[in-house]
Amino acid sequence: MFFKVVKAGFASKRKQAWKNVAAGLKLPAEKVKAVILAVAGNEKVRAEELSVENWVEIVEKLDSKTQKFT
Repeated sequence: MFFKVVKAGFASKRKQAWKNVAAGLKLPAEKVKAVILAVAGNEKVRAEELSVENWVEIVEKLDSKTQKFT
């Protein structure tokens, strides 16, 4: 699941990470934006600005919020 989320995050160059993740995984934009804001402190962050630890935390929080990942 980690690689799925990260791949979606990097899908479109220079787009904000939340837009890529929400579109790529067909998740509600507001939930994804809230998770990225909680992890990075800024919902406008781009995928390349996030650390591996940030991505791990994003995946964990998305999993608990959406229960879409199994």
